[in-house]
This record gives sequence, structure tokens and C-alpha cells, in this order.
Amino acid sequence: MTALEPVRKRQRIYFSRGYWWLFDPSRDSNLQLDSKIVQCGWNVGRLCQSLGIGKRTFTRLIEESLGISSKRWLREIRIISACHLLREEGKIEGVAETLGFPHASDFTREFKKLVGVSPSRYATLEYSRSTGYRNVG
Repeated sequence: MTALEPVRKRQRIYFSRGYWWLFDPSRDSNLQLDSKIVQCGWNVGRLCQSLGIGKRTFTRLIEESLGISSKRWLREIRIISACHLLREEGKIEGVAETLGFPHASDFTREFKKLVGVSPSRYATLEYSRSTGYRNVG
């Protein structure tokens, strides 16, 4: 490649301005993924279908863009969403339902595996931390 050749833009997934995006060079556009992920029930297959790309292509994009598997990426952003919801709502059953877990026990197991504490313990710790900050004067 010479200095005058244009850099070929590649399809990629990235995080910017608080959202996940898919860059599509064929359309020279960015598609916000967050709402699509929720609409697809946090399912990689359904997400790929809604994006009009194959599951293998999507998996390759995640691995090239982020260095992790698509399943791990989706699992991690789902748990990050859970952390935000637990801070706001605090009700495990409601958070589990919102994030598409079939049972609260499935959510609890997944949350504890990634965060290291149960969702109820996390919510308690976050509440204690936030009320402690409010009382500092």
C-alpha cells in the first residue's frame, strides 16, 4: 500500500457516546445496537437476523473489534445493564424480566458468576454506598 491509497474502511462494532454501534462501510453509516439488542431479547441469533448479517460474520466482527466472543460481549453488557437497573429499581425479579432471563434464578446465577456477589447483595451495597454519599456533608 502506498501513501496515496485510501484506507479501506471495515465493518466493525464499537462503543461511543454511551452506546454500542455497528459501522457499515457499504452504507457509510453507523447503526445503534442497544435498542436492537433489547428488541431481540438479548439473543445473538435474533440480533444477527435483525441486522441482516450472518451469525458467523457477527461473531467475527465482535472478535476483531473487541477481542472477545459475541456470547461473552452480550453477557457482559447484559450484566452491566443489570447493575444500572439494580441501582435504579432494586427488584431482582423485575430486572431479570426486563433483561429477558426466563427465571430470576438464572439471572442471579449469571450475575454472581460475572460480578462476584448476588444481585441482592449488590443492590444492598449500592444503596448503602449511595446513601452514604448523600449523608456526607
